[in-house]
Amino acid sequence: MKLSKRWGIVLIAVTACMFGIGPIFVRYLSQYLDVQTQNAFRYLSGSLSLFIIVSIFFHKEFKQCLKMWPKLLVASFFIIIMQTFWTLSLYRILPALVSLIGKISIVFTVVISFALFPEERESIKSAKYILGTLLCLSGVIGVILFKEGVTSLQMKWGIIFIISANLFWTFYNVYVHKTLRNYNTVAFTPYVFAISACAFFLIALIKENPLVIIYLPLKVLFILFISGLFCIGLAHSIYYFAIRATGIALASSILLISPFLTAIFSYFIFGEILTMGQLISGAIILIGGYIVSKSKGIKYHRRS
Repeated sequence: MKLSKRWGIVLIAVTACMFGIGPIFVRYLSQYLDVQTQNAFRYLSGSLSLFIIVSIFFHKEFKQCLKMWPKLLVASFFIIIMQTFWTLSLYRILPALVSLIGKISIVFTVVISFALFPEERESIKSAKYILGTLLCLSGVIGVILFKEGVTSLQMKWGIIFIISANLFWTFYNVYVHKTLRNYNTVAFTPYVFAISACAFFLIALIKENPLVIIYLPLKVLFILFISGLFCIGLAHSIYYFAIRATGIALASSILLISPFLTAIFSYFIFGEILTMGQLISGAIILIGGYIVSKSKGIKYHRRS
């Protein structure tokens, strides 16, 4: 099935909305579940939806991906570490701030790509890449420094967790780009997410009590289910499908609206208010991200 560019843009916009609300769900669920139990059930829901979609539309490639299970285990390792840190950050810091600081992944991607991929170096040396990266970095620093209470221990740990999450997210994308570039991303992602879900369950069984979901209100169970279904499963499948029509650069540009959506949702649900300095810094981050997206470079994926 071939998708027109117009419909590709629409689907990327829908994906941006799903990615934007993902941190809101995680923050909301933090009052009911521990980190690994939440991760386990969200990734279980997301991987099940992806398995259904991929088995229908990419059946042949789906089966072929089983042959590379050792590589999928390595990819899952990066996802497990990344998601653990990212969720931990949302237990300490409100979603809008997490989303904005998370844009530091653009800086990590550029630096690591320059170090590991000789074919990327010429494009990374371009004025656009350098300007965009510096704007992202300065914007992230501004978002942190203009935050009230940034010296508190909870805020410090939250920032460390966000940065760590995005570092491992970059490692994941670099690994995928280097070792799995000849495989269909949509086809192998369900395996990676399913392995990750199993690992989260195991950690939760050792450290926490995942059976606590039995006692959750139906409303919370529903939110837990749809957060994984839409923000992990459907969002990733739609994104990987749509970029075939839009291209990675245009898709990355559209996805820059996600932090805006997260900030709006977080304001109305959690009362999160960004200072003027943070708003300006956030705008600088998104401008930098837009400039980088217009440059030729390594493909990177999303998370939620």
